[in-house]
Order: sequence, then structure tokens, then C-alpha cells
Amino acid sequence: MSLQNNFPKSRKYYFWAIFLCYLITVDPASSEADRKLFGTLAYRMISKAAESVPSDPVGIFLFPLRKPFLQQDFLFLI
Repeated sequence: MSLQNNFPKSRKYYFWAIFLCYLITVDPASSEADRKLFGTLAYRMISKAAESVPSDPVGIFLFPLRKPFLQQDFLFLI
């Protein structure tokens, strides 16, 4: 998460932080407490990331001042 805080305009670090939390959740070597903790963290992070992506993709192209969609933005919508 420190990479995301240091580079707030780069969403790729946030995407990878969510993915790593998910990997800990599905890892059989992780304890049940870790699975629950990182599963909840991944869910909340993906929910927060999905809220920041506009639901109307057409609106993005109407306002050129907004940064374009990244591949990670599309994955947050899935």
C-alpha cells in the first residue's frame, strides 16, 4: 500500500495490492485468521476501487480532462 500512497495517479499498484490480498486468501498455507483478514481487506479494496470508476463508459470520452480508462479499471468493473 505504500507504493499506492507514493504514486496515487498509478492505479496499477492498487490493483496488485488487491490481487496479493486475494492470493493470501486462497493460499492453503495461510491461517484461517489471515484468510479472513485479507479476504475482507481485498473485498473492501475492490469495492472502493469499483466506486471510483464511472459506470457510464461513454461519459469518459465526453470529458477529455478525465484520464482514460486503464486495463485495471475495466477489471474493477467485472
